[in-house]
Amino acid sequence: MPSFSRTELLTPKELADRLTLSPKTLANWRVRGEGPRFTKIGGAVRYNAAAVAEWERSREFASTTQAQAGFVE
Repeated sequence: MPSFSRTELLTPKELADRLTLSPKTLANWRVRGEGPRFTKIGGAVRYNAAAVAEWERSREFASTTQAQAGFVE
């Protein structure tokens, strides 16, 4: 029998809660190609938790100057 690794997938509501944003903000980001990458399964949007964590790490800065210079929307 094949072995499958389970990837944790977050709903937009779960991710919005995690980021303390509204699901509407995530929807706007998807339209503009911003925010973490997402997957569509049928009509459902899901976010890979590992990819979200990587996206979050890419937005860590040591100073506001660094953030202004390095932040890409």
